[in-house]
Amino acid sequence: LAAFVDTLSPGEYVLLEHPAHDTPEMRAIGHVGYENVASDRQGITVALTSAEAKAAVARRRIRLISYADLARTAQAPGPLQYTSPAGVEYRASRDT
Repeated sequence: LAAFVDTLSPGEYVLLEHPAHDTPEMRAIGHVGYENVASDRQGITVALTSAEAKAAVARRRIRLISYADLARTAQAPGPLQYTSPAGVEYRASRDT
């Protein structure tokens, strides 16, 4: 994960994962072809909380936000506005 973070160019990104601990409850989840859900998700938890990943985020001055932060932005007055890293501007009414 830290190596991946170090390759990111400036911009906005969403990293969507499903961290969890390898527990009996998680070991009960899965299906044919993907039986190791618990160990995979434990690996994600380890990667996301590793000192290396935290150092990469700090080194790159990445600002982590939550879905709650996004919700607050969506509730702000005025039109929704976004400018992509390529400079393309998007605007939408909050009524849509």
